[in-house]
Order: sequence, then C-alpha cells, then structure tokens
Amino acid sequence: MSQRPHWATEILGADLRSLAVLRIWLGFMLFWDLVLRSRDLVAFYTDDGALPRQALLDLGWNQAYVSFHLMSGHWQVMLVLFVLGAVASLALMVGWHTRWSALVAWFFLISLQNRNPVVLNGGDVLIRVILFWGLFLPWGARWSLDARANPQWKLLPNHVYSAATVAYLAQICMVYLFAAILKTGSHWHQDGTAVYYALSLDQFTSWLGRFVYQFPLLCKFFTHATWWFEALAPLMLVFPFWNGPIRTGGVLGISLMHFGFGSCMHIGVFSFIGMGMVLGLLPPWFWERLGERRWLDLQGLANRLPPSPLRADLPPSYRLGRVVGSLVTLLTFYTILWNVGTLRGVFRVPAGLEWIGISVKLDQMWNMFAPYPLIEDGWYVVDASLRNGTRVDLLTGRPVTFEKPEWVSATYKNERWRKYMMNLWMREYAPYRLHFGRYLCRSWNDAHPDSEDVTTFELSYMLEKTLPDYQKPEVEKVVIWSHDCFKRD
Repeated sequence: MSQRPHWATEILGADLRSLAVLRIWLGFMLFWDLVLRSRDLVAFYTDDGALPRQALLDLGWNQAYVSFHLMSGHWQVMLVLFVLGAVASLALMVGWHTRWSALVAWFFLISLQNRNPVVLNGGDVLIRVILFWGLFLPWGARWSLDARANPQWKLLPNHVYSAATVAYLAQICMVYLFAAILKTGSHWHQDGTAVYYALSLDQFTSWLGRFVYQFPLLCKFFTHATWWFEALAPLMLVFPFWNGPIRTGGVLGISLMHFGFGSCMHIGVFSFIGMGMVLGLLPPWFWERLGERRWLDLQGLANRLPPSPLRADLPPSYRLGRVVGSLVTLLTFYTILWNVGTLRGVFRVPAGLEWIGISVKLDQMWNMFAPYPLIEDGWYVVDASLRNGTRVDLLTGRPVTFEKPEWVSATYKNERWRKYMMNLWMREYAPYRLHFGRYLCRSWNDAHPDSEDVTTFELSYMLEKTLPDYQKPEVEKVVIWSHDCFKRD
C-alpha cells in the first residue's frame, strides 16, 4: 500500500465494500437501461428507424467514435448485441470475472451510445465516465463471485488507495463543481427563479413537480439550495476533518438531491444513475457505524452463492502497475482540463488531443439547466392526411387537435423519445427531421391497410415560452417540417 499520511489515504482512497455497492448498482443500471432501450430497438438503432446508419455518418459522426453497433442495420443483429451487453452487465453486477466483464460492458455501452447520440442525456454521460474509471478499481474484491472463488481475498484490508480511487473521486467532484460553476444565469442567483422555470417545462414535470410549482417561496428555496449544495458537495467529499460523517452526509445528500430531481421531473434513469454513482465514496466510518446488521449482511449473502466455475484471472490489487497508474493519472488531469475548457476560458484540451476524450467517451459537460433553465416549452402535433381523406395525428393515432394536453410529459413514450423530440426542435438538429419523417411514414404505412396510408403530414411544434411570475403565455404554432411520403428524392 502507499505510505501516505492517514488523512490523505482516507480522503483519496475508497472502501472495498463501497466499491462493491457501486459495482452492483452500476451493473444493474446498465442492464435496466438496455431493457428500456430495447423497446425502441427498431426506431433508434436500425436502418428502418429514425436514424439509419448512413444518416448518422452524414450528420452526426465523429472520426474518433467507435461503434460495433454500426456493423448492421437489421434488428436481429441489434438484438444479439443488446443481449451480449446485458450479459456483460449482469456479470459485472454479480462480480464474475469483474475486470473483463466491466471492460466488455463499457465497450458495448460506448458503442451503443455512439450509434445514436441524439437520444442521450446527462445520465448517459455520467454512467459511461464512472464505468470507465471503474475499469481500474478493485470493485470485485467484496460481495462477488470472484471473491467467493478466492477466499484469501477476505484477508485484504477494506481500504484501498490508488490512482483509480483518486480519479473516481475527482470525477464525482467535477460533476457537481462544474454544474454549479456553469449556472451563471440570474435565475440561479439574483432572481432565485430557476426551479420555477424548470418546473414550468411541461415536457418534464411530474405531479409532484406541478405541486411544488405552485409555491413561489418553495421554488426559490430549492433554487438556492440546489446551487449551494452542488457547490459545496465536492468540499464535503474531501473535507480533511471528520471526513467519515461529513463525506457520508455528502454522499447521501447527493443521492437525495437526485431522488428529488427524479420525483419532480420525468428524466428517465438519470436520477437513478445519479443516486447510485456516488455510493462508491461511502467511507469506512459508514460501515463501522452500520455494523454487522443481519438485514444488510451482503457478505453472508455472497457466501451462500454457488462458487464460480472459474477462478478469477485478475485478483484485486491495492496498486496499479506503474504504467497503468501513470496512464490513469494523466487521464485524470486530462479530464480536469476538459471540464475547465467547458467554461469557455483560455485553458482547454488542445484541439489535436480532443480525439482521446471522444474515443474513450470522457468528453463531458455538466450544464444541466445551465446557465439557466430553458424557457421554450411546448408539445408536438403531426397533422397527417391519409389516402382515404382522413386526418390523424401520427403521434397519438387520434384525430388532430392543437389543444394543449393535460399532461404534456405523458405525450412521450419514454425518456429517449422525449430527448429525441426535444432535440428535433433545436436548429442544429434540423437535418434529422427528414429521417424522422421517413420513419413516421414507414412505421404507419406498414401497420395499416393501403387505404389508410399516410400521404403527407406537417410536423408542428406548439411553442409556449415561459413568462415570469406565472403569467399565461401565448401558444405559437411553428411548422418545423412538411413531408410527402411518396415523393421521390
């Protein structure tokens, strides 16, 4: 082990039990994310969907991307790749050949994300960067099939300190520090109205969010509380005194903050990912205070699992090799510089080195509702004419109406569709509308008789700009795309 002072290793290190919890949570979230994505396997990951491979290569491809999912545009091949990714995720969760399963799960994750970047959100960025640093952590040393197959691992001390634990801690701190720094708008500071504007976005708001929205003082309190906690949370994680209870408070506070986000807004798995990605920082103090509780005896549960059929090839180590440790250290400084570059300052990753972060997916920007929340809200109407003269909304299958739905957030099938449709409204994604139009024509016409074929449609966004002080905004119909399903290109 490193012979650093105790306070340094206590702050910059990690507990093997906490890393095991992180591994279990992360493996489950990877698996569950694949289950949720599989519902739109054709729509988002095949050539019959809204983003065929050629369209991706023409519109959104970066030469530094790596994607095994581009090998085919058929849903059968995609299904096989989804299954392989799910198997790797489950292997990571139970800790079977942990390092190799983590490597495979990471590769399949970045491959899938590169296949369709239009549907990604902050949770996707968070899960991929934590998984990357996890490749170098000994998170299979506790509560795993690897540990079950190697009983001598029980003799290892719970505390570990390495370049990888520093990188993991630094990554978590960067998420919340830069999230606070990038919130420069007056809504977060002088006005205290950021939560009011965020909860005005009907595309996201849940019933609890709508309830909180009614109370201006409560919205103002949560605005300032969110910013201050994001700014102070990194300090709580590295505070040199009483680190055990203060870090525990920081970890649990971050988890509760993400739980609050997810309760008030429909943001998919992002809140769950945020709740769990910090659990690997729970200090030894937490486990000492928790004690040997029967209801949380994870080691006892692991001991009752059947032995692994194969012994682990790579035992956990308190030291990374000199070369790997140096590489992790360099990538940590690289990631810090990347985040500094998001502040639009002088110091940034040189353009010639950006491919490194893009290729391993360490590229990141923590601008959630920064510099201020969106003020452009709205909902979609797809006014389609059928061959038999009927007009129908292709998104609902019902007669066309431009009236505002009671719950705009419920008009989206899931979070991936919400992100995709919100991106379509943005000017930089205008070229993607053609392929979405073709997808709508194919999917509708394939499912209906010839007499009900869609001939033409208009994709309209019912724009509703949020006004201050609960003023009722005017709704503006904006036609962002017109499509002829039988027009030859």
